[in-house]
Amino acid sequence: MKKTTRNILIITLAVALLAGLLCCWYFLHQKPRQQPKAVDGASVSITVNVTHSDGNTAKFELRTSAALLSDALEMENLIEAHEDTYGLYIDAVDGEEAKMEDSAAWVFDRNGEMCPTGASETLLEDGDVYDFYILTW
Repeated sequence: MKKTTRNILIITLAVALLAGLLCCWYFLHQKPRQQPKAVDGASVSITVNVTHSDGNTAKFELRTSAALLSDALEMENLIEAHEDTYGLYIDAVDGEEAKMEDSAAWVFDRNGEMCPTGASETLLEDGDVYDFYILTW
């Protein structure tokens, strides 16, 4: 009886461990990521705040039918960008350039939090506020 109880316990622990590993795999790699809904041609209003290296800020209120932040900014001629190995790289915002060779780059926050996606992957939602600033290292 002791050996049977021990075998049942080992099998139960192995099944529980396997179930836990499958759950971790699903939630980390297979579950679709939550993304904001695309605009699908509807018009949205967004605010773009640009803090220049001299400390001056510029505020732009945009109404756009673009689904992606990069498209909205390009339509308004607010950015200069090029495709890079990792996607769209923003060279300049509101006429001010940030150069990698100077250890500087344009970055942005969305609604007060660091955005986990680049401008060419960021879907717009009505009322979003984007804060662009130069990061140096």
